[in-house]
Amino acid sequence: MTAAVKGPASYFPSIEKKYGRPVAEWKDLIRSSPLTKHMELVAWLKTGASSTDATSQRPARDLRVSA
Repeated sequence: MTAAVKGPASYFPSIEKKYGRPVAEWKDLIRSSPLTKHMELVAWLKTGASSTDATSQRPARDLRVSA
């Protein structure tokens, strides 16, 4: 039996559904950025790499943790 996904990875299905992009694409975007600070990444994602929804903080936080 497969173990239940825990931690940040448990958010990935809802992130993909909400934003319509696979987690791999979010990881590529974050890794391609020269930014390293969380809030810098959030601002960058909001200005062009993702929607302007305030919850776009979640992909930056969750994906950086799992990277």
